Amino acid sequence: RTMAASAAAQMSAAIGWQLLPQVQAYRLKQAQVNSCIDQLLQMDTAASMAPLMVAKVSRQFAAVSDLLAELAETINSTIALTRHRRTQARRLHLTDIPANPMSVILSLSALTTIAHLKSTARPIRNALRPIVRNIRLPKAIEVAGVGGVVQFDDQLSHGDVMKAMWVVEEGGEGGWGEVGDTLRVAKHCGNCQLPVTVGAGD
Repeated sequence: RTMAASAAAQMSAAIGWQLLPQVQAYRLKQAQVNSCIDQLLQMDTAASMAPLMVAKVSRQFAAVSDLLAELAETINSTIALTRHRRTQARRLHLTDIPANPMSVILSLSALTTIAHLKSTARPIRNALRPIVRNIRLPKAIEVAGVGGVVQFDDQLSHGDVMKAMWVVEEGGEGGWGEVGDTLRVAKHCGNCQLPVTVGAGD
């Protein structure tokens, strides 16, 4: 990132040096034109100026006015785009945050808090999905006492994963403990294989 920032700064400086002579030449010509306009307005030229010259000056004023308007629009667009890119570059990308600190935060957060985080912005939602699926839900299964007994289908949508996490955590150790004991007895009797996979339909 440091190298990228340094390269961007060098490019910005190069562009600035490229534009500087043009800006200085423009300001010099602008000062000359303003001086000529002042002289023109101070003269009593209504009778002495030929109609053709008046028409020519008028056309050139109109043409230059259009060019200046176009130049102003281009400069404003360039400024706006540059500011937008700088703002984007300064924003912290959640994909750059290590998963471990985020998983710690999620492990200590209530389900409603996670749901609120999910709804804030797409980058946050995308960052939370793998952590909820791969860390929070398996941990909830272990805490409920059904590790190795119950698992959830890997093909569950993220919405279904959130529902599964809610069911496991809200069920608590007591509720799932009875389920786990029942399934272990069923396996011992040869009635099922463990772990039992719970799908979206379940």
